[in-house]
Amino acid sequence: MLLLSIPWRKGLLHSCLPCGRVLCVGTFYFENHPNVLDQFLANKNLLKGSAAIKVLPNSTEIVRFPDMVRAGEYPAPVPFGGMGKPVNENGFSDHFPIALRIQEGD
Repeated sequence: MLLLSIPWRKGLLHSCLPCGRVLCVGTFYFENHPNVLDQFLANKNLLKGSAAIKVLPNSTEIVRFPDMVRAGEYPAPVPFGGMGKPVNENGFSDHFPIALRIQEGD
């Protein structure tokens, strides 16, 4: 996955999006179409190499453990349900989680 740094609000925040190198990778699926809705926001200091705590470049990823992925043509998450739908106790969420690595400086 790639770490995209997209300036937002005059350079105060940057969006760290998990972007798949393979088509059909998303954090959320709607009508069998992948979407990347989930993201981290980091201020520019977290992206500097000299920062006391920094986001590691290219470390943002979509977390997809095998039990979280529905079988079928599209790798959609196994939802937990609720909110008017039957509860699937083996489900997780309607979004895949995202992760990124941070490093503490010397």
